[in-house]
Amino acid sequence: MTNSKILIKDIQQGDFVNSKFAVVEKSLSLGKNGKYLRLILGDATGRIEARVWNDAEQVSFLFNVNDVVDVEAVAVDYNGIQLNIKRISKADSYNPLDFLPTSSKDIAKMWDSFRKTISDEISDIMLKKLLYSIFDDRIIEQKFKKSPAALTVHHAWIGGLLEHTLEVVHLCSFISRTYPESLNKELLIAGAMLHDLGKISEYAVSGVSFQQTDTGKLLGHPVIGCSMLKQKIDSIQGFSASTAVLLQHMVLSHHGKLEWGAPVKPQTVEAEMLFLCDLISARKTRFDVVKETCEKESWSAWDRFLERRVFAGNNR
Repeated sequence: MTNSKILIKDIQQGDFVNSKFAVVEKSLSLGKNGKYLRLILGDATGRIEARVWNDAEQVSFLFNVNDVVDVEAVAVDYNGIQLNIKRISKADSYNPLDFLPTSSKDIAKMWDSFRKTISDEISDIMLKKLLYSIFDDRIIEQKFKKSPAALTVHHAWIGGLLEHTLEVVHLCSFISRTYPESLNKELLIAGAMLHDLGKISEYAVSGVSFQQTDTGKLLGHPVIGCSMLKQKIDSIQGFSASTAVLLQHMVLSHHGKLEWGAPVKPQTVEAEMLFLCDLISARKTRFDVVKETCEKESWSAWDRFLERRVFAGNNR
């Protein structure tokens, strides 16, 4: 049993944990033995579930979401590693950067590669004008480079939105070269660059954690992104009305299914390819995230997002 300050990525079953964590989520739940406090705690290396079983209601008043807390807990295995908290209190001093995960890739280089896509892959004058008008906007640029692509599921780190979008662009570029006779390459790549634009308003860095904004909760990023896209298109005289509709459809439908948050299903081949490339990037990264939780075990715990356990034995 380890008794030391420890990062979330290093926590194993049986460890005694004495560390600072950011409070990402907090809720009171009812169990067989009464109320307990459910927490999602985070640091720069990941997120972990935690429980307070004793005096849950009183403890819940000691801190809020986005606070940093001092935690003493035991790591237990219950559908994955979680913390059974023995003592918790609001921390007095800390470095906020210790609690915000950041992309392992160079953000400046990714941004250069992302913008180079416009000059290298887009020849249509109006599409090029649209993309430059969006991504040359300094406010959009700064938010796009800083935002996560999600809160927990995939690319949930600073630079995650840019990293994920660049992956989708690369996948769509490959698909368009594979089927040049049946895909509008420039429309597909433009849609890939724009599909998650609304996430710059859906998510925000709030203190020591990422949070979904009120606008994000009420509208969702497909609708937000479609609105942002329309505003930019309306400012460009002579932009094709049909191209505008096709791009907006790709943004609105890129989640693929209504039950996955898409306002409409993909109804063009480019929209369908965008959905599949978006899914590949998200799923591949989720597998990576889950496999990283496997230290000595060949199989992960049950992952509720993938709805399966993941085999990591080939890495052992």
